[in-house]
Amino acid sequence: MRRPNGAWLGTYSSVGATLVDQAVAAFRKRHPGVELSLLDAGRDELVQDVRTGELDVAAVFDFPALGLRVVDEGLESRPLLDEPHDLLLRPDHRLARKKNVTMADLRDEDWLFPALGPDSPTQRLFAAAGYEPRVVFRVNDCEMLRALVATGVGVGFTGAAEVFFGLLEQYAAAYPTLQGPARV
Repeated sequence: MRRPNGAWLGTYSSVGATLVDQAVAAFRKRHPGVELSLLDAGRDELVQDVRTGELDVAAVFDFPALGLRVVDEGLESRPLLDEPHDLLLRPDHRLARKKNVTMADLRDEDWLFPALGPDSPTQRLFAAAGYEPRVVFRVNDCEMLRALVATGVGVGFTGAAEVFFGLLEQYAAAYPTLQGPARV
């Protein structure tokens, strides 16, 4: 993987499409002689690749409410932002007009989960709520998640950065969840 005059950066898709893309563009402009390579992957893979030296740096998330913290995994971290994770629903979904949506309200939903492995933060949310979600698809691509929600295939969680950067307007509505933010 290593290149003599290069650097490897890893990210997960939602932050890759909202923050890392801008950082990569700025880096390439300031350092045109440095070849920058980018890997889009799940959190656990990115952490492992930094640990083994396959990646030089990675944008990953901590989710303290679920016990996920990079510093606990023996790596140094620099917080970029606190990003709440929001529930993504179609605007005409039965819960879309509800002011507060709880995990109990979501028990019977078809879910779109990230393909982050067997112990993803999303799965831990449901374990804490006391039930097993009905997962109909696993997707890591934000565009695919938004499209599947927009067509009524299921519901899912998305990072609030996507809401902030206006990436959801034509697809679905996002509603804040009760869980604490993830730190990117």
